[in-house]
Amino acid sequence: MNKTLTLLFATTLLLSACGESSQYSDKQMKKAIEDYNHAHPLCMPVIPAIDSGVANVLGSDTVRFLKTDTNGKRINSNAVKQMTALTKAGLYKKQKDEKDEKMGKKAWVAVYQLTEKGEQFIDNTMGNRALCIGALRVQDIQWFSEPTADRGLTVTRVAYHGKYQLHKWAEKALAFGQNNVYQNLSQPIQSQAMLVKTNKGWVDIRETQTP
Repeated sequence: MNKTLTLLFATTLLLSACGESSQYSDKQMKKAIEDYNHAHPLCMPVIPAIDSGVANVLGSDTVRFLKTDTNGKRINSNAVKQMTALTKAGLYKKQKDEKDEKMGKKAWVAVYQLTEKGEQFIDNTMGNRALCIGALRVQDIQWFSEPTADRGLTVTRVAYHGKYQLHKWAEKALAFGQNNVYQNLSQPIQSQAMLVKTNKGWVDIRETQTP
């Protein structure tokens, strides 16, 4: 074999090895996980931070709660701040305050109406109105198993460090609510995902399962 053919053969082997290795890169694993997480965001019922009276959960078509008590004193200030954040983000529109006749002439109720934009962040799959506040992002891949064949599919299990990336309006709204909820969501977490190789690259195996 002459030098030209030897060099060509070696180059072909090198490119082949590089191509195979690139199929299992951290970057591709991260993209597959984040694509799934983005399509399946974190949605949860969020109760307004009221300290007096009752209120609908955030995500309801209409949110009402007392703004002043029977003496005309301002109350539920944190709930007002939450709704102000959602109003500025365009998820709700402030309506005219209403009198609470049962509570007296000085008791007023704050009223907010869900907007068309706000509807885009509502999930009803569990039968309750849940507010979609963000998604889990991958910070780094810890490890992934050697891709193996399983029932005609090539699969791998991936372990990673993640952290929830909340929408800016969600960060502001939750900051005025229960601090433990916001703090818990701010902490890094460890998670795993099962990925499958397709003609479009790696995807979360749940994407290939029919409902």
